[in-house]
Amino acid sequence: MKKIFPIVLISLLVAVAVFGAGCTSSTNNSTSGSSSTLSLAGSTSVQPDAQALAAAYMANNSGVTVNVVGGGTAAGITAAGTGTAQIGMASANVTASELAQYPNLQSIPICVDGIAIIVNPHNTAVNGLTITQVMNIYTGNITNWNQVGGSNAKIDVVNREQGSGTRSGIQSLVLKGGNFSTGGITQSSTGSVKSYVAGDANAIGYIATNAVDSSVKALTINGIAPTYGNLANGTYVIERYLLYVTNGPATGLAQSFINYTLSPAGQAILKSQGEVALSDVPGYVSPTTTATAATTTTATATTATTMQ
Repeated sequence: MKKIFPIVLISLLVAVAVFGAGCTSSTNNSTSGSSSTLSLAGSTSVQPDAQALAAAYMANNSGVTVNVVGGGTAAGITAAGTGTAQIGMASANVTASELAQYPNLQSIPICVDGIAIIVNPHNTAVNGLTITQVMNIYTGNITNWNQVGGSNAKIDVVNREQGSGTRSGIQSLVLKGGNFSTGGITQSSTGSVKSYVAGDANAIGYIATNAVDSSVKALTINGIAPTYGNLANGTYVIERYLLYVTNGPATGLAQSFINYTLSPAGQAILKSQGEVALSDVPGYVSPTTTATAATTTTATATTATTMQ
């Protein structure tokens, strides 16, 4: 099933403070410190992947230091735009307002990642939901587990913070651009959502599929589990590309690291992390890397729209 790189635009959060008092620059690869030091910042969904890639890259490049920090997609895009980091990490696309502020931003897809809808393992009555049921839970129209085949208990809805790429993915792919309910619990990272759901038998949350472990249970959506094969062929519908973002064309160490990420060795590392390698996406078309305005979105490109 053919998939086309998204150049979709979503929400803005300026969070440069995550990365310290920022120097600003209009070009990519503005660095503080040595040219042998590379900084990546942003999405906590991408962070463990980038850390694994960084470890392998440093092992093969003596004298090079690659620093990887989280902070969320919007913060990563801002860090790339201001030069606080040479590469931003994103699990959602550059927004119109971000592009207006940093018109040279470029996006590079590195792999496909799913968003798992998770519950506590003690919630044995609910093993799957339809995407409409998930939408109704997150918009506040379904509030009790007994409305979806579970016990008579209030659903404790766990959400990500504004500026999270994973939150943007849920809003686009599940809520179809609608608004989240104002209730529930907000967490600031993939790990904190997982920890909260693991400790609350009535909770529901969402995290990157490769972050799922035995502490939580990933639900089927429309009867489809978030497996590697189902993510690669697009039958699991809550999925998106993970991205690197640079301010202008990457050069030097940043370009070298991007090339490594896209190489067979780098893609093998991403695959070992539970991500879908680009080479395993049927009909994948290598995109232009320039971020431009577009509209959203569907999980596959068969309807001539884009993957979130």
